[in-house]
Amino acid sequence: MFQDLLKLLRQYDFESILKNQKPTRKLAEFRRGNMTTNVGYTRRIFTRGNKVLKSKDMIKNKEVIYNECKKLFPDFDFNAVQINKNFKCEPHFDSVNTGTSMTFSLGDFTGGRLFIEEEDNKIVSYNTKESPIIFNGSLKKHWVDDFEGERYAVVLFSIKDIPKYKIAIPSYQRVEALKKKTLSTLERGGCEMKDVTIFVANQEEYDRYRDNIPNIKIVIGELGITNQRNFIKTYYKRKGTCVLVIDDDIEKFERANKETIKFEEITDLHKMFQNCFLAAKNNGVNLWGVYPVRCAQWVLRFKEEYKLGWSFCIGCCYGLIIEEDMTPYLMSGKAEEKEDYEQSVLHCLYAGNVLRFNNILVYTKFFAEGGLGKDKKKREVANEIATDYLVSEYPYFFRKKHRKDGRVEIALKNTSV
Repeated sequence: MFQDLLKLLRQYDFESILKNQKPTRKLAEFRRGNMTTNVGYTRRIFTRGNKVLKSKDMIKNKEVIYNECKKLFPDFDFNAVQINKNFKCEPHFDSVNTGTSMTFSLGDFTGGRLFIEEEDNKIVSYNTKESPIIFNGSLKKHWVDDFEGERYAVVLFSIKDIPKYKIAIPSYQRVEALKKKTLSTLERGGCEMKDVTIFVANQEEYDRYRDNIPNIKIVIGELGITNQRNFIKTYYKRKGTCVLVIDDDIEKFERANKETIKFEEITDLHKMFQNCFLAAKNNGVNLWGVYPVRCAQWVLRFKEEYKLGWSFCIGCCYGLIIEEDMTPYLMSGKAEEKEDYEQSVLHCLYAGNVLRFNNILVYTKFFAEGGLGKDKKKREVANEIATDYLVSEYPYFFRKKHRKDGRVEIALKNTSV
């Protein structure tokens, strides 16, 4: 199980770590003079405004150790990887960690047990050699016993600073649905309601929403879903701002359970959105989306948490990272029923990639009353017009297909899934 990771650790240039430990560099004293470094993500407190960024050692090592750890433990939540070589760690707490950490050791050695001070000052020792242990290192003092031989310790953990985000909700003639569904869903999921802004079409809509939702910020934007989505992109001015754009009738978020092959509700939405934006930033994209089809068997085909590349990011929920100039990402208005397809293409073309999460889905009623303001027949006509435009304008990405009932639909090209 650990052969590939051990090979990578043995190839790593630990000697250079000692050379780079300058006296002026901020470093815990018990780590100074030892071969220990973070090859995951880290905080840049002084130079980058406390942002989460790739560590220098991660970049130098081409992320291979970090990616191998993700491959070994896909279900454990972490964004940083500490690696130590022949380092007998003294008693300490992990001051920058949040939540639980996983640790294990590899190599040809004897001894080196992990000691953890539990409640009531009870000390428990663990053999971590190829045996992962999960505990909260920020709350429990821990250290390593004497050992002989070649010992590599690996710690998977999460750092405290993860992206903050704003929430933008375009809404039209759905005051009650918004209150009962999306706002309730966000609040239930632990999201900060002070970060929510509702975008409405005109003054009449503003008055109606303000009377019914008095404690949420409301902004008059544009009429029409494409215009409104474009307005949201230009409303947030600060470069790097993370914006969750979500429809007004989302009842819940779900993921598929591998054992039951059924969907389960995701309860901690706040943490989930933070992790989505963190993954987007780490992969250098400015648009992420959720899986568009609610089918557990399809979702569970994927081994990876997300797909990086050309994908369709459905318009009912997506994340934006604002750039200095958002003009290249503004939609034409010629694909009103398929504006999210055009948006996906534009971000893929101008940002290089988009990110789609494979096991995050929304539960909603598509084409409900209100919203886009069209009846079924008009939507079908608009859908065909939008499809023709997209296939003509972006032939590399789209093709036209027909459903069994004769309706026109769009299909993606040059994407594996």
